[in-house]
Amino acid sequence: MSTTNDILNHPRIASRTDWLESRLALLEREKAITRERDRLNQARRELPMVRIEQDYVFQSPEGPKALAELFAG
Repeated sequence: MSTTNDILNHPRIASRTDWLESRLALLEREKAITRERDRLNQARRELPMVRIEQDYVFQSPEGPKALAELFAG
């Protein structure tokens, strides 16, 4: 017969010192991933742009509009 603990599969119980050591190690991994994601996002922002040569027409409540006309100002 299964008990609640078997089903939930709780993590081990540790001392505060062990928990803090594990938490700090995990925090370093999280920071490394965040820094890598930031570098990736920067690289994406630095991708070259492509000039839009085609005239796109969009349907608006006021009728057909070009891309530039969709943005006020």
